[in-house]
Amino acid sequence: MVVVVSLGGALIPFIIMNGLKIISLWFPSRQLGLANGLSAMGMAFGFFTGSMLSATLLSPLLGGWRQVLILYGVLGASLSIPWILVLPPPQSKFAIEEGDISMRQAIIRVAGLKNIQLLGMTLFGVNGCVQSVLGYLPLYLRSIGWDALHADGALSAFHIMSMIFVVPIARWSDRLGSRKRLLHITVSMIIAGTGLLSVANGALIWVAVLMTGLVRDAFMAIFITMVIETEGVGPAYAGTASGFVIAISGIGCFLAPPLGNSFAEYHPSAPFAFWAALAVFGMIWLSQSSKPSMLKQV
Repeated sequence: MVVVVSLGGALIPFIIMNGLKIISLWFPSRQLGLANGLSAMGMAFGFFTGSMLSATLLSPLLGGWRQVLILYGVLGASLSIPWILVLPPPQSKFAIEEGDISMRQAIIRVAGLKNIQLLGMTLFGVNGCVQSVLGYLPLYLRSIGWDALHADGALSAFHIMSMIFVVPIARWSDRLGSRKRLLHITVSMIIAGTGLLSVANGALIWVAVLMTGLVRDAFMAIFITMVIETEGVGPAYAGTASGFVIAISGIGCFLAPPLGNSFAEYHPSAPFAFWAALAVFGMIWLSQSSKPSMLKQV
């Protein structure tokens, strides 16, 4: 199990990075936010259906979690088949002019960009917050007396809100012309929703969950678009740059849950306050970053 989980953790980022790279090659800047939004909506739909169906329907139907995981593995592998039939991206201004360079050279180039460093620290704080909340929320709700159905339903509501609003908000970022301004709004809502969970009771918990879920995937879609549009990145280094910031984010996702959970011994809702503070940390780094250079289609 440890080996399988480790392999999954090592390989899944390559799928994400290649998907982002392909999107940056196929779509111009005026459509890039929308394209990343649609991709993020697909992920949100997967999160929603997984949390909604796995425990309550698929596990009893198939006879246990082992069979559910096998089903998901087969479905995931089968989705790679259509890529055999996909044509290569069109030759355009996105053709890489830098020539072939090694992975080491690409990483050094990307890691040396100040804006990418700042965006990496932004994702460290924000993703560390969100991933921790998603893992802790159902357990917290059960601990305060919610039944399992409603506790899992809160998580499903989070994902369905994200799925519904990701495309409109991402499309808005294309039209607004200032992705950074919209990122500040989405991060502010994540901070407010997470902070509210530390003090909320009853219906206010639903308000906090829906507020955070409304912008979660929209934030990621706009954020990745901003990474790709950073000066010195573009489609040529989209995969490397996205992988770099996601790697920094992974450190946050690794550290944030246990650090936040340690506050639960003082009060069950205290971890949410810590994670909200972590998102504030990410917001500070975002404020220091520069606006992306919007790529122009020729």
